[in-house]
Amino acid sequence: MLLRVGVSLILLSFIPWLTLVVAPLAGVSLASGAGLVAAAVVVAEIMFWSGLALAGKDTWQSVKANGLRRAPRELARILVVGRPAS
Repeated sequence: MLLRVGVSLILLSFIPWLTLVVAPLAGVSLASGAGLVAAAVVVAEIMFWSGLALAGKDTWQSVKANGLRRAPRELARILVVGRPAS
């Protein structure tokens, strides 16, 4: 259960990074946009590292072995199967 929660947090941690793209397009002021972007970065990092702590070392090693381009696919596979590749 903790593995799936951790992997879900890792996958969801990419969503706050979209704020970097959306903030300038939304027409918010420069000061508000800077605060929004800073908050999004902090939230994304907290989600990623807490998800990694819950998912465990084996999950990180499995994702790292597959490379950055295949990381989302490997995380999705781990989420469905429920364990990292051996």
